[in-house]
Amino acid sequence: MWTGSPSSSLAPFIPVIEHLQEAACLESADGKLAVVNAAWLELFDAAKRVSALKEGAAAAAWAPALAAFEDPQALSARVTERRKTSVASSHETLASTDGRTLEWDHSPIAIGGSVIAHLWRFRDATRHRKLEESVRQA
Repeated sequence: MWTGSPSSSLAPFIPVIEHLQEAACLESADGKLAVVNAAWLELFDAAKRVSALKEGAAAAAWAPALAAFEDPQALSARVTERRKTSVASSHETLASTDGRTLEWDHSPIAIGGSVIAHLWRFRDATRHRKLEESVRQA
C-alpha cells in the first residue's frame, strides 16, 4: 500500500508500478525521491533495505540495484545521464554479478513538455537470452 504523501508528484503514478510484474522504480524528476514495487525488492534482494510502495530517498532505492552489477559507479553515471533526457530508452542488457542477464528501460514521464518523473524498469532476461543462444548454436 502506498505510504507517501498524497501531494507527492509521484502519487498519481503509484497504481502503475504497483501492478507491474517487472521490477520498477518511480523517481521524482530531480532523482531525489523514489518508490519501488515488490518486484524490485525481489529482483534485487532489497526487502531488508527498502519497502515497496513507500516513498523515500532515491539513493536508498537504487543502492541494492547498483550493487547487483560489477561496476556500480558506471551504472550510476548512466542513470544520472538518462535523468537529463526526455527520450525513453529500452531493452538495454546488463550482466549482474550473480550471472543473470537483466534488461532495463527508462521512461521519462512528461506533462506539458516538462519531465515530472522517471520510470525505471528491470526484468530478468536470463532464460530468454539462453534460449536465443541455443537457437543460434543449433
